[in-house]
Amino acid sequence: MKKIFQILFLMVLVLTTSHCGGGEDEISVQVFSPQQELRHEFSAELVDTPSERATGLMFRESLGKNEGMLFVFPQSVQDAFWMKNTLIPLDMLFIDPQKKVVTIVHRAEPLTTTPRESEFPYQYVLEILGGRSEELGIKEGDLVSFEIPSP
Repeated sequence: MKKIFQILFLMVLVLTTSHCGGGEDEISVQVFSPQQELRHEFSAELVDTPSERATGLMFRESLGKNEGMLFVFPQSVQDAFWMKNTLIPLDMLFIDPQKKVVTIVHRAEPLTTTPRESEFPYQYVLEILGGRSEELGIKEGDLVSFEIPSP
């Protein structure tokens, strides 16, 4: 009986850690100035399905200084984001199809349904810890580099 519980525990551990960072859903996202100077590199969780995008960083209690979440849309959109059920303040970098930052929302307030949006179409959104973009000098017009793995 003890062996069964040990096996079940290990299975639960594997299943829960496979979605908590460090897995194949993480990619490197680099942000550069327009002069190609590296501002910072983030390890970002990739979210590219409607259900993953709907959940985002909801219910997460922390986000590391070098971590983020990269939302990927199949084409340009202008949908609004909100912070419902999101417990930590975030900076949202809206990125166009050419991978240029077109809008930054600074320190989005947690647990609100206030729409956060870009006046410009975007295809990607990088969410990072609130205040990090100012801390690192990230600005609108900066360039972003990442490779999305093939399915």
